[in-house]
Amino acid sequence: MLQIQMGQQLHNNNCKLVVGLGNPGIFYLKTRHNIGFEILDKLANVSNFKFQSGFNGFYFKKGKSIYLKPQTFMNLSGDPVMSAVNFYKINPKNVLVIHDEIDLPFGSIRIKKGGGHAGHNGVRDIGRAIGFEFCRIRIGISRPSEKISIEDYVLSKFSNQEGLLLSEIFQKSIEFIDQFNNE
Repeated sequence: MLQIQMGQQLHNNNCKLVVGLGNPGIFYLKTRHNIGFEILDKLANVSNFKFQSGFNGFYFKKGKSIYLKPQTFMNLSGDPVMSAVNFYKINPKNVLVIHDEIDLPFGSIRIKKGGGHAGHNGVRDIGRAIGFEFCRIRIGISRPSEKISIEDYVLSKFSNQEGLLLSEIFQKSIEFIDQFNNE
């Protein structure tokens, strides 16, 4: 079942940056850790936008919003985000990062403003680069129930049963992105 919890209201300004976290390359396609990439891919498909190269990643612009998929691997996402923030002179409060969250049950989505990295290395690196005032869409992927390492788990693909809920997760995430961009 999809669970959604709203945090503080998202910040308002002219130019926004929406960052989907993931790892580049075919090996990581459709893995739990790449859910941020997948959400931006769905948004680009629905909006009929094509990604272009820039800021050490792939991005597209839609209105006053920039959508970025860093291609420096998850743990080094901060520099591409900082490059886009500096180029477009975006207030870090107007950055939205979409990422997997192992400490949330699968099917839950939480919106959070500010805070720490909670052990997520991609979020940690973005915080190092621009501070932790940005907003986040945290997509619950749950902890592994088996004796599997966290690294192997986040790099695994969703089960067929979990896949049935992904389209709803993608749709809700896109609605939150639209809300963020319109506030």
